[in-house]
Order: sequence, then structure tokens, then C-alpha cells
Amino acid sequence: MFRRVICPAIRLANGLVVCGAKHFDSLMMRTVLAAGMNGTELVGCELGYADQEGELLTREQAREVGEERRRARLSARQRAENKEADSAPPDKSGSELAPVSIIQENDTMTPKTFGSFKKTKYPPRQWGLVGFAGTGKSTFLAQLLQPLLVIDADGRFHEIADKCRDPLTLSDNPNDHRDGLAIATALQGAELSGIGTIVLDSITPILRLSIAMGMTKNERGEGPKNKVAAFQDKANQLRLIQDSMVRPGVDSVIVWHYEKGRDDKGQEQKNQTISRTEGERLLRSMNAIIALDKDENTGQRLAKVTWSRAGRRGIVIPDTEGFWRGVPERIEAALYDEQQKSVEAPLREAV
Repeated sequence: MFRRVICPAIRLANGLVVCGAKHFDSLMMRTVLAAGMNGTELVGCELGYADQEGELLTREQAREVGEERRRARLSARQRAENKEADSAPPDKSGSELAPVSIIQENDTMTPKTFGSFKKTKYPPRQWGLVGFAGTGKSTFLAQLLQPLLVIDADGRFHEIADKCRDPLTLSDNPNDHRDGLAIATALQGAELSGIGTIVLDSITPILRLSIAMGMTKNERGEGPKNKVAAFQDKANQLRLIQDSMVRPGVDSVIVWHYEKGRDDKGQEQKNQTISRTEGERLLRSMNAIIALDKDENTGQRLAKVTWSRAGRRGIVIPDTEGFWRGVPERIEAALYDEQQKSVEAPLREAV
């Protein structure tokens, strides 16, 4: 019996093969949850196609199976048509028989035709946005590519929603906006090609809630024996969120905060609401970190590029028009346009 390709499938980290109508659709996600898993097994899973025995085939193997079936079908048809031609009466006109026309049937795995890679002037804005309260982080979001798909973990997006063009919400359930698995499930099963920017405002309460709940359970003796489980859960939440936000290929922005604190000597210092380790993990899927600030003397708001994959950092762009109008475009020009490297205004290097 010939091997056949049945449907799209994935193989989880624990070896389980899960089938669906398409990769990461609602059927796949429900199967994972029904099997008693929490979704973290999706991280690093293998994508492919299942055969009639439930074995996972890679895309290349599935294409080979489809091609083998196509050749077998054509060969059988050719033999049948040749047999029919041999038994046909001779053409009384003396002319040769007309050539046999072979029609290729559609197969479940027709070889894919690849298109040209779409070249753009700038890469997608995979940005991190950080700043103190009152520096205009939420207002900055209104100047990004619209429409926004908002993951409103802070529960404050309604304050600037009227400044955005037809913003969309991840879910009507507020709890879904603070749950990494719920966020990943919603984004994996959605058609996002019409979205301008996916925005998470902000990641701070998600990570802090995960740690606080884990530590509280440990203190009450309700948590697992492994005391670092809370930190593992936080790392899984972060992976689920950032990978699902980047997957659609549209712009994505993750927001977090600066806070004032004191060191062990009582000296005031500036802290971020994500740890150094978390920040390094975020860099895997980002191409720039933008810090929003305010000039203490003039009160003018400033956008500072503190890190970029392009290698440029320390750039400061003032908000000259108000409400950050045009600032995202000027950031891109500063990062990627060659001519901007020799132009000082309206850019300047941070001290």
C-alpha cells in the first residue's frame, strides 16, 4: 500500500504527534489541552504532515510521497491508455494515431511553487519600548502602523484607544491578556495578515504575576518541591508570548517600564521591570529597543535607541511635533538609511 499524506501535523517536545486542518489551528490547540498539557510543549515543536499511520513527515518527505503517488497514477493511466490504443482499430485514413493526452490529477501534496522573497526598505518593527510612567509609552503606540492588535495586560489602553485607527483587542476576557498560553493560542489560530502592529502593553504584570503566584504557593507549601518552578513558568510565558507575536511577520512591540529604586547603599537608581536575563531573551526576536524619556530642562519628550541589531545605538530623536508624530519613521531612517549617518539634525548621539 502506498504511503499517503493525510493532514498537517506537529510533533511536540514529548513526542506526541497532533493533527489538525492546518498548523496551530483550534483543533490542534484543543487536542494539546485535552491531553493534559499546558501548551509549553509547543515551544520547539516540529512542523510536518501525518501519513495514514500517524507518523510525522517533514515537508520534504511529504512532497516526495506526493510525487511518488503522482508518478504511480500516471504510470497506471499510461498503461491503461496504451492497452486501449493497442486494441483500437487502425485509422482508415492511413494517418498515425493522435498522441495520447495525459492529464495530471491533483494530488494532496502538489509540489509547492515558491515566490520571490518580498524585499522591503526596512525590516518589520520588532521593537521593545521602555520608559518611566508619564513619558508617553501608550501615546507612542498610536503612531505605529495601524490597525493595532492590542494585548492590554495593563488594562489601560482605553485611555488612548480613541487616538488609534480601529484598534482590535486580543480577547474580551481581561484574563486572556495576562496569560501567555492564552495569548499564544489566540495568535496562533488567527489570520493576522491585515494587522499593522501587534502590541503588548505591557509585559510587566504578566511576568510579575507569574513570579508572585509561584513564590506565594511556595511560602504556603502548596507549590512543587522544585522552588525554581515559578521562574521556569515565567520563562515559558515569555517564550510563548514573543514567539507567537513574531510568527505572523507583522510589526510587533512589547512594552515594559523603568522604575526608581535604591541600591544596597541607599543610593537612588533606575531599574527596569524585566530582569537582565529576560531582556537578553527578548533580544532574540527584536531589532531595536527604544527608551522614552523627557528633557528635565525643557520638558520635551525624547526617544532614545538604547540597542539595535543594526549596530546603531545612543541615537536621540526629539518629539518636535507632539504625540510622537513621525518619530517611528525617523527612528527607522536613523537605523537603516545610509545618508542619515552623516546628518546630525534632527538626530544627535546620546551622552
